[in-house]
Amino acid sequence: MLAFAPPPVIGLDISSSSVKLVELSRTKGRYRVERFGIEPLPLNNGGAGMPDMDVVAATVAALIKRSQTRAKAAATALPGAVAIIKVISLPAGMNELDIDEQIRLEGGQYIPYSMDGVNFDFVVLGPDDTRPGYDQVLLIACKREAVEDRVAILDKAGIQARVVDVEPFTLLAAYEHIAAQPGAVPLGQTVALIDVGATTTKVNVFQAGQPIYNREHSFGGDRLTEEIMRRYRLSQEDAGRMKRRGGLPEDYEQTVLAPFVDNLVVDLLRSLEFFQSSMPNAHVDQVMLFGGCAQIPGVSEALRERGQVPVTVANPFAGMDVAAGVDLKRLQQEAPSLAVACGLALRRFDP
Repeated sequence: MLAFAPPPVIGLDISSSSVKLVELSRTKGRYRVERFGIEPLPLNNGGAGMPDMDVVAATVAALIKRSQTRAKAAATALPGAVAIIKVISLPAGMNELDIDEQIRLEGGQYIPYSMDGVNFDFVVLGPDDTRPGYDQVLLIACKREAVEDRVAILDKAGIQARVVDVEPFTLLAAYEHIAAQPGAVPLGQTVALIDVGATTTKVNVFQAGQPIYNREHSFGGDRLTEEIMRRYRLSQEDAGRMKRRGGLPEDYEQTVLAPFVDNLVVDLLRSLEFFQSSMPNAHVDQVMLFGGCAQIPGVSEALRERGQVPVTVANPFAGMDVAAGVDLKRLQQEAPSLAVACGLALRRFDP
């Protein structure tokens, strides 16, 4: 019998500042990066939060066109802040229809919205060690309009939404791939996956693959951009470009970058302390950094030294082949920022 590869499904990470695309293929068990791309959203578009839907759709369409992908479907994700993620306990032996009905009947115990306006999914994790005869069930829910808005954006951009995930689990998918590579820290530990974005930093803690904590904090890489703008009297666009590609004055590293790194590490340590105080019986064994600030020189080293915890900068493309047309240098530079898009692209190969 002939075996056919699943049709292409791209990963599309839509944030408040940019859209990121990753497409993967797999041959004989090895992944290959076929294409990737990043398209910034217009500056000052809509302020904080989700930008205007038509603007985002146009940006998505432009990125898809520029990438030259032939994919007709995409996997995308909602921020963890708009989702409810809980592990609940239900009687063992229930089938999926029974669990679905039970959640709909008793959803008010877990979800603070009307069940008529909610989309939810669940996964049976296994026996509940604290309640004989019960199973632990991972429940993920969000307002239906959040899913519909994301689907509408992709529809306007001319691509089908095959999967709508939640960001913490796309980071977990990327982490699991990284952890499976030779020499990586093995799975099963308590790991904090920290995504330092433009305006927010998201802390997601997983224990043996199960979510135990997620929280957003209002700090990110835009602080550095703003300081560059102020000190060197640059536009936001020029400051962002020079921050990424170089060309700033000689005193930049000492007078601007070093203080930013110090403040960022203080904020990261404070966010980990917040987790520790809310869950005193849990202990983070490893930190993995994602996002645009992850590769700033000195961040991971200072966090490792001052936090006394192993810190790794995420490379979701570890162990993957790269297609001939892919800019390998830029892929490596942008790797931590592309983790959500990569985790989404890996959904194509889910059983």
